[in-house]
Amino acid sequence: MELDEMQLGGPVLSERLASLEVTSLDAAELSQLIADEALRLFGGERAVLWRYRPTLRRLFVEQRTHEIRSVDVDEAAAEDLFRAPPSLSVAREGIWYEIVEASFGVAPEERPGQVLALPLCAGGDPVALLLMESHPEGWDEELGGPGVDGGRERVLESFGAQVVALLANHEALVRSRRHEAQLEALYRTVGEISAKLDLETVLHAITERSRQLVGTPISYITLVDSSSEELFMRATVGTRSAGFEHIRLRIGTGLGGVAAKEVRAIYTSDYLN
Repeated sequence: MELDEMQLGGPVLSERLASLEVTSLDAAELSQLIADEALRLFGGERAVLWRYRPTLRRLFVEQRTHEIRSVDVDEAAAEDLFRAPPSLSVAREGIWYEIVEASFGVAPEERPGQVLALPLCAGGDPVALLLMESHPEGWDEELGGPGVDGGRERVLESFGAQVVALLANHEALVRSRRHEAQLEALYRTVGEISAKLDLETVLHAITERSRQLVGTPISYITLVDSSSEELFMRATVGTRSAGFEHIRLRIGTGLGGVAAKEVRAIYTSDYLN
């Protein structure tokens, strides 16, 4: 372990991971960098980072030096995997052995090397599982290391917390980019459609869709008459009175008038008061 890059008196951090620019990395590159850094800091021959997808109940490996693979993990198996502390195990049976075999290709008749398992959770929720393998007797049984006060277990847990934060930041970035791409596609689609339709059809479609999304009986679009400083109805959906379409409001009066004046969204559950 390279102690010069670890703060053993407080949070244990890898400077290399802390300096990563996640915006330029895909999931496979990030997983590989985490695995490589774990080997550099803690020793070992090989490392594999399994990402957990709870909705699919599967562990996935998406790492630059590995083929994409997965392992089914039911609720009981996930409990077994992610509630355990960092530990050494040869994992010769059950879900542990299945994951070790998928990670390092250990045949049943072979004696595997030592496998160090580091469960990674955020707020108690499973995130990933980091496995590292060394030759037999490559690590001492108590996960200790020379010069490391408190043993390697404490260092592993702190390193794991840093990895979880890094994975969460990258996941949030990926979701944001995906959402941005979806919005861009939506805007382009809407633009192409609206260019082929008359204005009344477009406004009616916007008003109706807004009503459906919010779940209200009535929806309408008002415009500002700058000469009279009033709002007037431009498109309505769900109204029962023809007179509603002719309502005019002073800017600053009523919920819509206040929203127009202050240029912000407003919600109330008690409109009359």
